[in-house]
Amino acid sequence: MKNIGIFVNLEKDANFNITKEIISTIEGMGANCEVATIGKKYDFVISLGGDGTFLATARNFPSCEVVGINLGNLGFLAEIDKNNFKDALEQILSGNYSVEKRFFIETTVHDKTLYALNDIVVSRGVIPKLLELELYFNGKFVDNYNADGLIISTPTGSTAYSMSAGGPIVDPKLDVLIITPICAHSLHQRPIIIDANTEVKIKSKVDGFLIAADGQETIESENIKEIVISRSMNYTKLIKISENCFFNTVREKFNI
Repeated sequence: MKNIGIFVNLEKDANFNITKEIISTIEGMGANCEVATIGKKYDFVISLGGDGTFLATARNFPSCEVVGINLGNLGFLAEIDKNNFKDALEQILSGNYSVEKRFFIETTVHDKTLYALNDIVVSRGVIPKLLELELYFNGKFVDNYNADGLIISTPTGSTAYSMSAGGPIVDPKLDVLIITPICAHSLHQRPIIIDANTEVKIKSKVDGFLIAADGQETIESENIKEIVISRSMNYTKLIKISENCFFNTVREKFNI
């Protein structure tokens, strides 16, 4: 018998009304289902919320299969609509789905490791002026940046903050990283796409900049003037029930 967990965004299902309906539906199909406990093993985990909830689910249940039921807005990662989740769950429980493996990136600051499925961002934080940053790939100098910050994004995150800052939309199946400057004070600096196994080092002439992983976990870089970002061994398995091509999804979500 399958064991399924639900990772719930309490801001979007405060009274657990939708959660209870999902649990009842799954148990009616002959599987066990519960509100997910971090650290417990499940056959798959349902992320109940928006894409932000999916990101949190993926970080809390690494290497697990995850499917998102969308209670938010765009829903690039949480692809199942809340109004038709029953048919979708029946399809998944019957084994009629595919899995896309998506990698994380990571950085360690003050002995704490941050993991991100979308992006790691170095930004000004409370500093009331542009950051002066140096960028290195595998120890080799790339460029100086006078900017509000830099976004280091995975292909999964290419439709998130990186895109808003002028970065490219990248097929999530590609094995690359995207480096996107935030409001660079320069005419020549544009986003860069590199191999995903590249070690990215960012040096700052001042400390106190802010480091954010998926916009959810942040660390102030007190007394630290450089960070290293690299591909992580962690990954998530994104359950897909639709055969839509990625760029069809892009057109639908942005009403193109």
